[in-house]
Amino acid sequence: MNHRRSSAAFRWESARCGLYFMGQNLFYLLIYMYINTYFTDIGIPVLAVGCIALLVRMVDVLIGPLFYQLFYRVQTRHNLMRMLRLSVLLLPICTVILFSISADAAPAPKIRWAVSAYLVWTVLYGISSTPPFCVDRAVTETYQGRTVLGSVGRLCAMAAALILLVLIPCFRITLGGWASVAALLSIVGILPMLPSCFEKSEHFSFPEAQTPISLRQIFSTLRQNHYLLVFFWALMLTGSMNISSCWGLYLARHCLRNEALFSVSGILSMLPFVLFGAFLPIVIRRTDKLRLYYYAAGAYVIMQLIRYLVGYENLTLYLLSMALSAVPTAITTSILFCFTHDCVEYGRYMGLSISPALSHATEVFLIKLQSAGAAVLSCIVLAVIGLAEGEGALQTPNFSNRLWTASIIIPAIGMLMGLMVLRRYDLRDHDVALMQMYNDGQISREEASRQLCRIYKPV
Repeated sequence: MNHRRSSAAFRWESARCGLYFMGQNLFYLLIYMYINTYFTDIGIPVLAVGCIALLVRMVDVLIGPLFYQLFYRVQTRHNLMRMLRLSVLLLPICTVILFSISADAAPAPKIRWAVSAYLVWTVLYGISSTPPFCVDRAVTETYQGRTVLGSVGRLCAMAAALILLVLIPCFRITLGGWASVAALLSIVGILPMLPSCFEKSEHFSFPEAQTPISLRQIFSTLRQNHYLLVFFWALMLTGSMNISSCWGLYLARHCLRNEALFSVSGILSMLPFVLFGAFLPIVIRRTDKLRLYYYAAGAYVIMQLIRYLVGYENLTLYLLSMALSAVPTAITTSILFCFTHDCVEYGRYMGLSISPALSHATEVFLIKLQSAGAAVLSCIVLAVIGLAEGEGALQTPNFSNRLWTASIIIPAIGMLMGLMVLRRYDLRDHDVALMQMYNDGQISREEASRQLCRIYKPV
């Protein structure tokens, strides 16, 4: 049932959803950015950490569609609120348990504890991410309203990243270590999530039940949609080989000799994402996305080479080169995910049935898969270059040089390989706009076909 809402009510609901996403992202980014470092700090062998990451991340990938099925089966506000409250209460507790492994324990108990707590945490986080997906669409049915909610969500996610970039590198040791900072972040994370859990108003509406999303549907979508498959391989190569995204504390400790400097480098790297994200709609209206992506990817590879030549001995030059390298990184990262919309419009134009939910599930599936690849590959490379496990462990004399070289060369190779794959992606913005007009019933297929730059045939 639809309800007219005042602007004040909509602002409150937008703020409530944004606060929930901020708390949720605090938990997610804590794990994504720091879990591998924490595991090696407590003495778990780095190859074992890689196996743990592979196991847990693949479980996350495989059970993801189950949460979408849960979303479509839970159609009442009462059940939705029960899911919200359950996940919000248990997720902080599990986070503290996960970060409370004793460094003095034997390797086998530590690994068992890590695997068990990490798996439970993954399931709880998956549950916590399902209700907001429903609430987000229940707040408003208009495109403009969903755009506002999306912008609020991105801003709150950046706020969560900023908190983690400052709190852990600068205050982790002062607060007493990983367990203490995890407990503090759990409190900080749960507070903004509470308003959504105890919202008393009854003006939520729910979409009608649809066919539950399964892995078979996701794989079928990738197989039938040529451009989505190309995008998948490009994302996998660039994302999985971006191992430096998992090495922030390692680089600060062993190259800069100061863990707190990760806060400075991280904030400098985040600023271009904020600025480019604000102007992204204007940029993609005025520039062909694919051409801009090629230019930015080439600039990224060149900047990586410059960073390698500059080195890390001079802190000023290190931070300057990192800030400059973050500009093409922000452009490629932001634009890459715009291609999914184009692939969906192409699929609809070619007669493929792709619902918005299936498109979203496929994109989340790809993101999870590439982040799993980056987590696992980063551990393998750390083992190859000879990381000595344990916080404060003495490293070999050339370890910092090997760490620096790998953090520069491997992501650059991944970007080049992704560009080679994208050579098979020739879907242009002009054609996508025509396909969308046809899909929305604004023009006939004959009118669209006459104006397309090329003939598109089923692959």
